[in-house]
Amino acid sequence: MKYDHQIIVVGGGSAGLVVAAGAAGLGADVTLIEREKMGGECLNSGCVPSKSFLRCAHRAAEIRESAGFGIRASFDGVDMEALLGRVGGVIREIEPHDSEERFRGLGVNVIRGEARIVGSHRVRVSEKEMSAKYIVIATGSEAIVPPIKGLSAAPFYTNRNIFSLKKLPADLVVLGGGAIGLELGQGFSHLGSKVTVIDMMERLFARDDREVGPLMEKLMQKEGIQFHLGARITEVIQKDKSGFVRIEKDKKIA
Repeated sequence: MKYDHQIIVVGGGSAGLVVAAGAAGLGADVTLIEREKMGGECLNSGCVPSKSFLRCAHRAAEIRESAGFGIRASFDGVDMEALLGRVGGVIREIEPHDSEERFRGLGVNVIRGEARIVGSHRVRVSEKEMSAKYIVIATGSEAIVPPIKGLSAAPFYTNRNIFSLKKLPADLVVLGGGAIGLELGQGFSHLGSKVTVIDMMERLFARDDREVGPLMEKLMQKEGIQFHLGARITEVIQKDKSGFVRIEKDKKIA
């Protein structure tokens, strides 16, 4: 059977870019399809912005702890616009490595649009249909918004929009005590937010060694983060400009 391409890669995030660059480097005819930003979640709303954000937050924590090293310093707050401007600058610095121009230069045919697999070897983008011997699905993932009463009417954030905040929140409730929730929670805590983490599991990092969760909980409690483990949010309540969550024992947390 004759195909239009040897490989079609659906998704221009970390996995898709590695496959496309590697295959093209070996001489394959590769088409890469991406509907949003090149670089995917890692570059735009995951690894790169989160680690850049944490770098800033850790600096704030170091200033607060400087007296223990005999250094007199004061922490006067956060310029959130400037901080996130730095995060955006790091993204822009890396963007050229994941850009359409670079991958076209590597010999990859880049198409922007939403792909639909319409057959065992066929993909459609808009009105154009093409075939390939191999189709690689590298579409990544996104945060699931749980069906909690009142949540849709409240201002909430995921990794996709948390780095668009205009000001530092005074209070922040983090739903989920996994790696992403904890690193963001710790970051905002270092910057001065009062952070509460709520998770349905009885301990943090439930899939890891049993010693890990209690150790991390103890360390982060020392930093001022509050935890409600084995808890389930039943409702999000908006009152004036404040938000509350009701957990399974009718306890409210600002």
